[in-house]
Amino acid sequence: PAPAPAPAPAPPQQPPAPLEAPPQQRDNSLVLPMAAEASTTARNRCYTSTTATATTTAAMPTTAAAPPRRPLVSAYSADCAPRATYQIPKSGRLAAWWIEEERDDGSPMYRRVEEGAEIELNEKFRSALLATQRHSHRGAAGAAELLAAFRSALQGTNVRALRCIALDGEVAKRLPLELRGDSRISAIRLPCVEASGKMALAGSALRRAKSIVEELLQREGPAVFKIGITCNPLNRWLAYAMDGYHQFHLLYATEESGVVQMLEAALIDSFQERSGCRNIARGGEGPVGKPPFFAYLALAPCRDAVGVRLQPCAQRKRMRIRD
Repeated sequence: PAPAPAPAPAPPQQPPAPLEAPPQQRDNSLVLPMAAEASTTARNRCYTSTTATATTTAAMPTTAAAPPRRPLVSAYSADCAPRATYQIPKSGRLAAWWIEEERDDGSPMYRRVEEGAEIELNEKFRSALLATQRHSHRGAAGAAELLAAFRSALQGTNVRALRCIALDGEVAKRLPLELRGDSRISAIRLPCVEASGKMALAGSALRRAKSIVEELLQREGPAVFKIGITCNPLNRWLAYAMDGYHQFHLLYATEESGVVQMLEAALIDSFQERSGCRNIARGGEGPVGKPPFFAYLALAPCRDAVGVRLQPCAQRKRMRIRD
């Protein structure tokens, strides 16, 4: 019989294919913030830096929680939004007004507006505050609305040289910088005037002023400070600015000179032994001039070992700016 055909050689076995790795998932944490950044940039350019910071944080793995940074806080970067329940006083003086003028040497000085003109300015200012109260929480935009309404109430009168010191902290929060003049003068911590025009009692006003001074001293760290009273905060601040002070906080405003004198004496008695206090006298002298009268805190934080630069006595007398 014919021999059986030889079986066909088996095909060479291929090595088993390695298991295919599952496709890697895309890192959506990187894509989503980038898309959000693009859309946010298209809507509003001012948020680009904030979104870019969020993108970088999402892309880099977090190894350890970074210690919280102490925010750079000052009296002018605090939240200055007025209270939603605040009611504008219907009577009484809302603010004191000055006109900025120039001395022979080019330095500024501030002259108080006459009584009749100030009454009219306060009435126009009150009407502007009431007309723009719905914009009170819009920050700079709300301040611009208030300035436009005030100019309209004055029928287009030029207010470029006009300066205002509000007697109410809630009103001060709404003032545009064009009326405040120097941003280093802060009136936002003045107590609120009730809608009826009444002020807080003397005891509560003293406790409140003490707490404000303590808060500012703790917030700014080592600092040189001085407590005083004046009837012209703008001119008084110029004298402190010459000495190197950085901030000027108004603590209390009143129409009675005796009240502010007692408040000054009580505050100096409480803080005169504190390191950095430059008050020598016990307080209670002056001020001489037209009301309202203000109690204030002049402050110079000693960051990087930089403090105030006191002028020689004779030079200070020549440079002294009277209220």
